[in-house]
Amino acid sequence: MGKIGTYEYPDTQFGTLLKAVEILYTKFKGKANDEKTFAEALGHKTNKSGGFLMKLADLRKYGLIEKRGISITQKAKDIFIFIKPETKKQALNDAIMEIRLWKELYERLETTSPSSEDFKLQLAELTSDTEKVVSQCSNIRNLYIDAMNYFTVNSDNPTDDVQKPKFDNNLTGKPKSTNNEEQVPENLIALKSGEINITLPRSDDNIKIIKSILDGMLETEKNEVL
Repeated sequence: MGKIGTYEYPDTQFGTLLKAVEILYTKFKGKANDEKTFAEALGHKTNKSGGFLMKLADLRKYGLIEKRGISITQKAKDIFIFIKPETKKQALNDAIMEIRLWKELYERLETTSPSSEDFKLQLAELTSDTEKVVSQCSNIRNLYIDAMNYFTVNSDNPTDDVQKPKFDNNLTGKPKSTNNEEQVPENLIALKSGEINITLPRSDDNIKIIKSILDGMLETEKNEVL
């Protein structure tokens, strides 16, 4: 499992894990008694490989296999054995929301496919881990979006019934100013462009965050031109 701030996140894409569970269900009838055989079925040479052990850890984190041994959970069964489609949707939603980082990011972003700038801002505010936000944001965003591709947003979903806090892109939590002539104090650093409105204490780490966001905006502009 990866870690940023106090949050753990899976290293394996959710779609890849679902394929692993499908193999466990169809080829092993839901339980693999021999770890090496299961590893080989997933394309690994040995059950001692880092990739296989990572998948096992991520499967358990999502609640798709039991804590001990290699057997699918009821949640995983509901994804492959169901009468009503709602059963599968709810099981997928429940599995995805097992990851606390995904759950809290979704509550903030309120979208399954956030822009790179929005994602970076909320990840920075949520984790307060500047170094890893700068170095790992792109990878974490890809993992989040892949998982959320399987998430169903609907009024019947308990996650959506929770009153979500409304966030803007102002990391200070202060209301956005409507005064265009307001001066930014020397001890702060600000970035305002469209929906982006960030005000942070002036420090080397926060300057890196601003620079990283600007680099991302520049890359987006280049791609749009092309």
